[in-house]
Amino acid sequence: MQNIVTASVNTSVNANTVKTILDGVKDKAYDELVVPGQVNYLDGMVFMQESSDKLVEQFQLFAGLGEFSIVDEEGEAERDSFQSPDGTKRNFTMKKYMKDVFISAEFDKDDQHGLVARGMKSAVRAELASHNKLAFGVYNDAFAGAIYTTVADLGGQPLCSASHTTIDGNTTIDNLETASLDDAGAIDSMIQSLQEQVDYRGVHAGQMPECLLVPTAIRSLAERIVYSTLLAGSADNDLNPIRGLYNLTVKASPFLGTTIGGGSDSRYFVLGSDTTVMRFEREGTTTSVKAPEFSRNDVWEYRMKYREQVGIMSYDGVVGSNASA
Repeated sequence: MQNIVTASVNTSVNANTVKTILDGVKDKAYDELVVPGQVNYLDGMVFMQESSDKLVEQFQLFAGLGEFSIVDEEGEAERDSFQSPDGTKRNFTMKKYMKDVFISAEFDKDDQHGLVARGMKSAVRAELASHNKLAFGVYNDAFAGAIYTTVADLGGQPLCSASHTTIDGNTTIDNLETASLDDAGAIDSMIQSLQEQVDYRGVHAGQMPECLLVPTAIRSLAERIVYSTLLAGSADNDLNPIRGLYNLTVKASPFLGTTIGGGSDSRYFVLGSDTTVMRFEREGTTTSVKAPEFSRNDVWEYRMKYREQVGIMSYDGVVGSNASA
């Protein structure tokens, strides 16, 4: 790593130079910490990615239109509106996350650049873990609803529930399954549930399965079920219909599991083309540097901060199994 001490007596130039060097080390660490096949908080198939330009974002469900009705010759068309009632609104307040990384001035003077590089990699690892723990926490709470629930007019239910309702309250939507992933027909049942899902007006939503989201503990099993040419566990060499019929992608994260995310090693989800698990980015990660002469204990202070929020409004495009059966 380049020496972070410059000959310049201009403190602002000095700090800017150090910032450029440390940013380069940080960016390299991002690339090194990407794990092939491991989904993260930026995945657009797992999270609806939204940008924000304000502290509080107010979202309202797009209700859609009801089914068409028959009218008599020269009869009046039924009046309808995309407008949703007030009970479908929700505020998302952006949260700020920040960390100051202290780097001793002596580390640089004594050429301890390897330690600085490892320290920056550790900072990036902590940042990524914070993003992922927040984002996948939505799925970990999908069956309890302790933090994240649907809006009031859809029943105020956990993301995966047998008691969602349409806006008029006349139809119940069940996107909760209980079979383990290795149970015969478990994936078929979830795909059927997703494809028969209706929207908030009770109209068929037309969802198609795109992603099988699992904790890393059952990733191998999930890939055998989805990608095998022949039906997994079959004694008759049957062709695997899931591979032939659907463009289903397996995505896995340790932040869905018991050890890291506080989730479960057996629960899993089938996601459709329009999932509404939302992630808002108000401000991506920015950095700044304070020079040792402005520090009380003679250290470089490298600050990393970002603002974001996650949440749900509806059950759209998600079917989950708590694997309790």
